[in-house]
Amino acid sequence: MSSYSSELTDGTGLRFQAETTKVVTTKHSMKAINICLWFCATFGALVGLCYLVFDPLVKHVVLKRLILSNNSETSEIWENPPITPHFKVYLFNLTNPEGVFNGTEIPRLVEVGPYVYHEKWLKEGVIWHNNGTMSYKTRKVFSYQRELSVGDHSVDKILTLNVPLLTAYYRMRNSIFFAQYGLESVAQLLEYQPWVEKTPEELIWGYDESLFELAKFVGDGPPTNKFGFFSAKNDSNDLSTYTMYTGENNPYDLSKISSFNGKSHLNFWKNDECNLVRGSDGSTFNPYISKSDTLWFFNDQLCRSLPLVYDQEVMSRSLPGYRFKPRYDVYKSPSTVPENDCYCTDQTLCDMIGDGMFAVSACQFDAPIILSWPHFLGANSSYQSSVEGLSPQLDSHGFWFDIQPTTGTTMSARARIQINLAVKNIPAFSQLEKVKDIIMPILWFDEGIEELGSELTEVIGQAVLTPPIYKNYIFCIFLGFCASTFVIFLVALIRFALNKSLNHTPSEGICRDNLIRNLGAQLNNPQVRGTGLCKSHHDDDGASAPMLPPSDPSSACSSTDSSRLTTANHSRNSSTGSTLSSSAVVITQDSSSVNIPRTDSSVQILSETSSIPTNYDSA
Repeated sequence: MSSYSSELTDGTGLRFQAETTKVVTTKHSMKAINICLWFCATFGALVGLCYLVFDPLVKHVVLKRLILSNNSETSEIWENPPITPHFKVYLFNLTNPEGVFNGTEIPRLVEVGPYVYHEKWLKEGVIWHNNGTMSYKTRKVFSYQRELSVGDHSVDKILTLNVPLLTAYYRMRNSIFFAQYGLESVAQLLEYQPWVEKTPEELIWGYDESLFELAKFVGDGPPTNKFGFFSAKNDSNDLSTYTMYTGENNPYDLSKISSFNGKSHLNFWKNDECNLVRGSDGSTFNPYISKSDTLWFFNDQLCRSLPLVYDQEVMSRSLPGYRFKPRYDVYKSPSTVPENDCYCTDQTLCDMIGDGMFAVSACQFDAPIILSWPHFLGANSSYQSSVEGLSPQLDSHGFWFDIQPTTGTTMSARARIQINLAVKNIPAFSQLEKVKDIIMPILWFDEGIEELGSELTEVIGQAVLTPPIYKNYIFCIFLGFCASTFVIFLVALIRFALNKSLNHTPSEGICRDNLIRNLGAQLNNPQVRGTGLCKSHHDDDGASAPMLPPSDPSSACSSTDSSRLTTANHSRNSSTGSTLSSSAVVITQDSSSVNIPRTDSSVQILSETSSIPTNYDSA
């Protein structure tokens, strides 16, 4: 706040000394406001810039930490993952083998399981290459979990198909008579039947098989005398070598397999597309996965890479993830998806199977092994009705990976596969001359991860959950500074508007001065009424008082300021003829009041709102 005084003198000799109070925004206060505005705007811009570059910056840091390198923290976790994968096996017990092979009954199956094993994954022979790749072997050690299993895997008995014998029959179905006769003679000598009763442990991890010795003798057999569906899986020394990208050259190639046993292609199928080795081993995938991506999962026991597509969003131990499932056409027959014809290397088996089946005889020593989803899930209904005891359910028999999309880590997984045997009517062998062609389920397994351990969850959470929290903080700070800048700007705008209204504009000042000067002229010289600047009012006897004309360019009071001037009760002295004013003249003018004392009269000019006096003495 500040005040000022003014002295006005006109030709009549009146001096007008006025003191008026008004609100003034000083130069220093405006400078402070400008500095504050600039600070808020600059800091807000910096915070906003940080918000915009936050995601790319975090992405860069995460990718750098995920890259595998010798002796890095990430490679330590990769080589010794703090997880406990499970391996569950469900066996089908055949209750009517005679009826099946006599051709009078369809197979009646009873599922027995699970027999549960815990896995320990050990990375061995790790070699770091200079081209952004590394080679390794994975040793898997299985430990039986009796308390989690349905029974004792070394005591329980399961009656199932004699896979070695039926495989030998199938492989020699087109051989010459003497070869067929010799095989059947050996089977009768060993008292072999098309079915066998074994313990789950024997069927899973292997038992001695005499027929393998005979196969070796003719130079076309497996490398071991043991037969078991997973005999080469448990603590085996015959390990395959994987070579994968470390992410050094391209972080988005991290964990992708570049070669298997030194080759980028398999040699089982008809063309390079189907033989191509691609994807990961399933323990982890490439980082920053989107829902539109097609992931690939390679497993040497499946003899191929499986395409995986997005299914739904999931949560695992507070970590967000995407569920990926095999693409719909994975196990479609060539008649449905012509591109799958490249997997059809055995026409006899291809003629026996349809949608939902996959023949792997090419990579299983020509054994008529057929893979499917458990309980023929997704297969033609004719296969489900060809046997009794199956009840496919998506939740229990589905195949999927739950993947944390930022890091590519597998949070949970269910790799569920059913192993079947194609039994074919072969008249050359007496044991198969009556049986009907059928795809017989043997077992199905569930290999995967229930959930990540707390240690690994914490590490991933730092990369996934923490950055969004900080990003929200930055966003809140940015909004706060934007709001502060707006408030400061609004306050400055209000102060400017108040100062504009409380301090007179030049035209208003001229109008006020003219009013006061003209009023002084009236009081001292009635003859100057004709030269008044304001529009006239009438006194009691009809005489007119001077008023400002509306056409005066120096005053803006023609209609507004004239209403502020009121003349009351002017009386005329009859003896002298002079005009004496014994009444008050009230002028509404901003926030000031004026007192004009005279020897013969006084006029008080009052403000509507102010009580600040200003005295005018006659000369």
